[in-house]
Amino acid sequence: MSEVQDACQIVLVTGKSAYWVGKITSEAAMMILKLMNTVYLAKWKGATTLNRFRNIKGDDFMFINASTEDRALLQHIEKEMEDHGILLARLPDLCGGDGRTQYVISPSDAAKFKAFLLDHNAGRFREVKVGPISAEDYARTGIDRHGNETPEMQELARSANETLQEQKQIGMRPIAGMLTMQETAPPRMADLTHLEKK
Repeated sequence: MSEVQDACQIVLVTGKSAYWVGKITSEAAMMILKLMNTVYLAKWKGATTLNRFRNIKGDDFMFINASTEDRALLQHIEKEMEDHGILLARLPDLCGGDGRTQYVISPSDAAKFKAFLLDHNAGRFREVKVGPISAEDYARTGIDRHGNETPEMQELARSANETLQEQKQIGMRPIAGMLTMQETAPPRMADLTHLEKK
């Protein structure tokens, strides 16, 4: 009898763990979706480069982190990546002064990126660590250690909201599925039923 109870206990604990992992994952996914929509809508230096990147490579991103904010060093790193045939776009800095800069490249350039890393780690600018990060890691750079948005993240969200307001004023319909960082949850299905009747 105790073997059955032990088995039931294992199933119960495993089920609870799967629920919490699933919940955390969906929250992280929502945070990333909101952030990327905010990045697309906001006005920031480099936005045209990201839009150009999206037009050429699509919305499938591999996130890259460089351990410097020094413009001169970043130009050398970018040149190294471009010499390896990697199309990249710099992302907005969500935490100024943290000594890190993030980029996106296409996953189709992953092999080229590995070759770049080999050359970079043996090259002149090897003190600048460069490597892949997750989308969640990038999104978390916009949150300070107290769980609040950084001033840079707040400014980006404000800019995105201004763009949405401008679009509403000229009668543009919002792009389906677009969320901003200010929203706390996606619209419920019950809230969307009135749209189907129109």
